[in-house]
Amino acid sequence: MDKSFSKMTFKPEATSKLGLPDIEYPVPTKKFPMLMMSGGEVKRELLIYWMMDYLSLNNEDRELYEIQLLKCAEKFAVSSGQSEFWYSSGNDKSGSHKDWSAYLGNVDLKHPVVSIQSSNYPDVIYSAFSRFEDGTDLKVSFYTAPSLDGINFIRTYGQNFLTPERPFNSFDHLEHSTKKMGTVMSASSGSDYPVNWDYGVGWKSPEVFDDAYQFTQQLNSIPSDWVRYFIRVVERVEGDEKLIDLI
Repeated sequence: MDKSFSKMTFKPEATSKLGLPDIEYPVPTKKFPMLMMSGGEVKRELLIYWMMDYLSLNNEDRELYEIQLLKCAEKFAVSSGQSEFWYSSGNDKSGSHKDWSAYLGNVDLKHPVVSIQSSNYPDVIYSAFSRFEDGTDLKVSFYTAPSLDGINFIRTYGQNFLTPERPFNSFDHLEHSTKKMGTVMSASSGSDYPVNWDYGVGWKSPEVFDDAYQFTQQLNSIPSDWVRYFIRVVERVEGDEKLIDLI
């Protein structure tokens, strides 16, 4: 993707009014002139969206922005009172994705899963997908703040009709993608990419476990309400005619 980011510091009173921290925010470099023409005022959701998009393309300070995004979710996400629930594309007004749905919950990493990882940190699990119960629908967990790519994995592979050849909303779609050459190229480029674990994360076979993944036994997923919050941020920004030209 031909996209780069520059960093911008907004006036402390501006970020304070939005309830956001006074930090440098990543801004798509090509959007700087347009942002300046608008007076430099931005919505909270757009700054959060930019941070998520930045995570998809940059790893050197990924942890910094993951922490800031998690603080945003802790502060702004609405509590459903549930730890797991279905989410569907009813709020997606962007028109960029077909109808989709996924179950936001706690994926069991000891069973067959597809994890999302990065070649820059190959033993870090950002999120994981599995079958919902014994069906074909997706179940998803995130273990840190999602990148925009992470959200788009849900929106793509949770589609009710992915292609005429693969018409079902299915974990099999995502599992199949791990075998494609495009995934191999992503793995070498530093982008987030899916990894298929037939026997659970870390298990190369039923008898062989990679000790680099011992940490997965203690992984805790972030609240499903937070995942829903990040999905809705993406939906709101991409569905807003006033913001679409700034992403």
